This record gives sequence, structure tokens and C-alpha cells, in this order.
Amino acid sequence: MTTERRTYVAATAVGWISDSPFPGIVEVHLRDAAGRDWIFVDKATIFDEANQLNRDAPYPVDLELACTVLEEGDTSVLISLRRPWGIESVDGVSEFSVTPERLSTRDLNVTE
Repeated sequence: MTTERRTYVAATAVGWISDSPFPGIVEVHLRDAAGRDWIFVDKATIFDEANQLNRDAPYPVDLELACTVLEEGDTSVLISLRRPWGIESVDGVSEFSVTPERLSTRDLNVTE
């Protein structure tokens, strides 16, 4: 087993969209460094490692989405949501400039 460091960006699940297809569809917002809210709509399990999103969850729900850091600047960080889960906004965008305080990191144990 090895340890992998993963980066996450803060986001917010704002509501349950549909029960179908299983396990259900949720809407998530991500605020970028310019203050724009990007909208994502996908299966709840794509956004929710803790299994807290469902029809009866107390929305809004704060989330952390796994991301890849592409470039670090003084006041913003360019990230991609394409890796590891292939997430993109309803506009088809997967790279975002966010403020550093929206990011966190954690170590994960990975089996090879």
C-alpha cells in the first residue's frame, strides 16, 4: 500500500434534480477566483465520496471535489476537474482558476 496526496476544491451541492438514473442526479456549484459560479449536473456519486447526497439531504451541502493542480499563482490556482473523475460544467468546462483558500489536500492510502 502506498500513500497518495490528493487535492480537493470546495464546492456546494445546491439541490437534488432527479431520482433517475440511479443513484440520482444532483446540481453542484463551484465559485471561481473571479466570483463566477460554475454549474455541474451529474450523478450524486460523482461528487460525493462521503455518500451524503440524496433526495432528503439538507441542501445546500458543502463538498470537496477531487482535482488536479495545473498551475499555481500568487492569488489564484488553475485546477482541472477532468482528473480523477472526468467532471465538467454544464458548459463543458473542466479547468478553473480558484483562490488558494478553496483548496485542501489529504493523504489517501492506495493499493497497487
